[in-house]
Amino acid sequence: MRCAKCSAVLPAGDKFCGVCGSVTPESEEVVVFARTDSVAEWDRARTSEPGAATGAQAASVDENGTGPAMAASPAPAPVGPSHRGLILGTVAAVVVILGVALFVATRPNTTTTASGGDGGARSDASGAAPGPSASTGAAPGVRASDGVAPSSAAAVTTQSTPTTQPAPTTSTTAPPSAVTAIRSGELAFDFTHPAWGRVTLATHDDNANGPAWFTVTGAGGNSFFRYDSPSMYVLRPAGAVTDGTGSRVPSPVDKAGHIFLDYNPGRYNGVIILSPTATGFENFRTLSASGDYATRFYSGVAKDVDGDGTYEVEVTTNDCTPSCAAGTNSVQSFHWNGSDYVPT
Repeated sequence: MRCAKCSAVLPAGDKFCGVCGSVTPESEEVVVFARTDSVAEWDRARTSEPGAATGAQAASVDENGTGPAMAASPAPAPVGPSHRGLILGTVAAVVVILGVALFVATRPNTTTTASGGDGGARSDASGAAPGPSASTGAAPGVRASDGVAPSSAAAVTTQSTPTTQPAPTTSTTAPPSAVTAIRSGELAFDFTHPAWGRVTLATHDDNANGPAWFTVTGAGGNSFFRYDSPSMYVLRPAGAVTDGTGSRVPSPVDKAGHIFLDYNPGRYNGVIILSPTATGFENFRTLSASGDYATRFYSGVAKDVDGDGTYEVEVTTNDCTPSCAAGTNSVQSFHWNGSDYVPT
C-alpha cells in the first residue's frame, strides 16, 4: 500500500503515512456522490456500504489510480447574458405599468353627460373640464364662441316660490245656500270648500244647556271637521238667532268667503269666524281648542257696517267701574284687512 500523497510504501493497516503524515485512504470512509438529477440514485449512493463505489463513482479515481477521489462541488453557474436581459426587461415593464397607473389616477376628469340628450359621455373639443370659463364666463353646456346651448342639452325651468301666501277664500263658483232647519236644534247650509268641494256645515244646540257642536260633511256623508263645546248653550249660523242678541247679517258667509257662527254660553253672544283653507280652516283665534267661550270676539256680533258685503265684528266691553252692573260699555269695531281682523 502506498501513500496517496508522497507514494511512500506503507504497512497494511496504517492509518497515517510515516513519511508525510497524511491520512491513508483506508482510514476514511469516503463516499463519492456523482452529480445526478435522480433522487433514487442519490439515495442508493447515500445508503451504499463504506468503501463501495458505484459505476459512476468508480470512474472518478485519483491520478495515481489508488482509490476514489473526493468529488468537488460544482460551482454556481454564472448569470448569462440571456438571463440578465430578461431581468432588465421585467423591471422596465413594471416601471412602465406603474407610470401609466399614476398618470391615469392623477389625470383630471374631462367628460360630462348631457342631460336630456343621448345620455353618452362627452368632452369639450379642447379636452378641458366642463364649467364656467375663466375668460368668458360661459355656463356649462354653452359654447363660449356663440353663447348658444347645444341642441342635445335639456332646458331647465325653475319656478319661484311666493314669499307670502295669499289669504284663503272660498270659491265663488257656487254661492252658499240658505240656512235650513234639519231637525229641532239643528241648522245647516252648504258652501264650497277649496279642498273638500261642496260640503254641508250643520250646527246643533238645545237652546238651554250644553253641549253644542258643529260638523262639516261631504256629499257622500264623509266627515271632514267637527267641533264640540260643553259650555255653549247656543251655536248657530250667523243671522239665525232671532231674539235680537245675535249677529245682524243676511247670510253666514260674507263676500270674503268667511263663515260666521254665533254662540252663547248663557250670558253674551260671541262670534266664530272660519276661513276655508287647503288643510281645513283658519279661525283667527276665535275657536278655543278647549271649548272655552271667552275667545277673541266674545260679547260681539257680526255686521255689514258699510254695506260692502264683507262683514265687520263689533265687540262690546264693560269697564266694570265701580261695578259691572254700573260700569260703562264701549264698542270696538274690527274689519278685515286682507290677512286678519284689525280694529277700525
